[in-house]
Amino acid sequence: MLTAEQIGNELNRSIKLAIDSGEASTIDAARAIFEGYKLGIRLGPDIASSPTKQVALLMAINTARRCFLGGVEVEIREGDANLLVPWRDCQTIDQAIIDLGGKTGDAVGADLPTIVLGDVNEPIRNEFALRATFDGHSLPRTIQGAT
Repeated sequence: MLTAEQIGNELNRSIKLAIDSGEASTIDAARAIFEGYKLGIRLGPDIASSPTKQVALLMAINTARRCFLGGVEVEIREGDANLLVPWRDCQTIDQAIIDLGGKTGDAVGADLPTIVLGDVNEPIRNEFALRATFDGHSLPRTIQGAT
């Protein structure tokens, strides 16, 4: 039997929520639910030259892999491109994606909810897709929390 400490170390918040809400009656049942959830991320070629977009990509993978236990699929065509931000000992974007637990490929499944990051000019074929955009400018000091 697991101790409270072991459960705290092994149980992610999504699984705990499924148990607490009654959606699942056991940890295994809750884990099975979330192992059915996957996320796709489609990248434009401009990811290779944008440290800001690379940080957004790494953050998205790191967050999503904790919620979408079925995996994070990344459609990347610039996998050999240099990683412009420090991440462990990774030198390329592809290495960083894999290090964070993502899977790389030529296409994201059309049935997956998808985040589009960068200049993806091909039609979005997913039923649920979110395009992440930003202009790269700093926020005004008042928004950053300065008084």
